[in-house]
Amino acid sequence: MLPTVSYENETYTFTLWRDGKKVIHETKGFFVGLYAELETNISHSERAKIDGPAVDGYLYYIVTEGFDGEETFIWVTKNEFELLEDMVDQIREGLYEAEEYEFTRTTLRDMHEHPEKYGPEMRARAMIWDESDTHDAYREHPLDHE
Repeated sequence: MLPTVSYENETYTFTLWRDGKKVIHETKGFFVGLYAELETNISHSERAKIDGPAVDGYLYYIVTEGFDGEETFIWVTKNEFELLEDMVDQIREGLYEAEEYEFTRTTLRDMHEHPEKYGPEMRARAMIWDESDTHDAYREHPLDHE
């Protein structure tokens, strides 16, 4: 059975299989990291939280940090690690794009409402002109010259 990870409502859900049984780990938080580290490089206190064996000297595990700052360690096999790593990267990429879009949309709205808060170069990139913009390059749109 293959592991899965999903992200919804600020909650990561990892589905793993242990001894033929489905094990679900849910964590509401803002950080998820997958690690492959030499067992000798892991502190004793962290090693005690990772419930699984090392493979060829390496431990494969997930660390999640909730909004409350609490860390959760989840042991995974090497194969699970390799599969989950790509899945988590895809989730992160989607979250980044969504946050970037919202940031851009919010910033552009603010630039229209308060152009005086932004420099002329920034306004020019956003194609927002202010009365204080005196240089022609900021007033003209490149398509105006075609």
